[in-house]
Amino acid sequence: MTQEITRAGQSPFDDARRTDEFGNEYWSARDLQHLMGYARWEDFKKVTERAMASAANSGQADGFSAITEKLPGGGRPREDYRLTRFSAYLVAMNGDPNMAQVAAAQAYFAVRTREAEVAPAQPRELTADEIVAQALQITVKRVEALTATVETQRATLAIVEPKAHAFDRWLSSNPDYSVDEVAKALHALGVATGRNRLHAYMAKPKDQGGIGWTYPVARGHRPMQAQVELGRLAVKLGRFENSKTGEMESTSTVRITAKGAAWLAAHFGVLPESVAAELNHEERAA
Repeated sequence: MTQEITRAGQSPFDDARRTDEFGNEYWSARDLQHLMGYARWEDFKKVTERAMASAANSGQADGFSAITEKLPGGGRPREDYRLTRFSAYLVAMNGDPNMAQVAAAQAYFAVRTREAEVAPAQPRELTADEIVAQALQITVKRVEALTATVETQRATLAIVEPKAHAFDRWLSSNPDYSVDEVAKALHALGVATGRNRLHAYMAKPKDQGGIGWTYPVARGHRPMQAQVELGRLAVKLGRFENSKTGEMESTSTVRITAKGAAWLAAHFGVLPESVAAELNHEERAA
């Protein structure tokens, strides 16, 4: 019997527990009267009064609240007590130990009171001033974090902005370069390519794994008109004397513009600004 009633949720004393308007638990002395096997209120009131005396001697008399209840069907109001867990424990301890129901109550409240004593303390509810103070602390920390982020971004911008302007000027002026120059710049940045490989990649159609920017002719390659119109490719015209015939012949050489080099860089997973820096470096070195 004792083992059964001390398991959580299995005891009638758990079911008898009530909650007031403030969320505080309590037990009704009238409920405990029947659970502890007392037929008459006058007899159980004496038990309760002995428990109140014990509480007063230990300085905990405030756990007993005398109330007057109105019965649902009307009639004469009756007296009752609201008992805290500890007060209910004292009532159980002052009952007749020869009664099985009293022994069950003593076992239940002894176990539950001990559990309440060793349980972690519940955090108290914060006052309005404490809530405001914590909110202000959080806000200050967030402002400090945002300020640090802004300062970092400003420092980064101071470094990046001139490079960005230089890249924009380079892209808007749209100079053109030989396929060999662009291939060398890409290769310096880790792209596995060279002059002939890049030529072949540009000439191979998309459905064959290339990009289809140019097409082969008898002497080299010519750009697709669409790529010229997009500003990615240019044509450099020239003339040379045929040593066999002595006649002047025209030539056309495919050139990759800044826009085309930037597109290729992004296509190969390289920063366009890095390719621009490499190509400008080659120009200065030349």
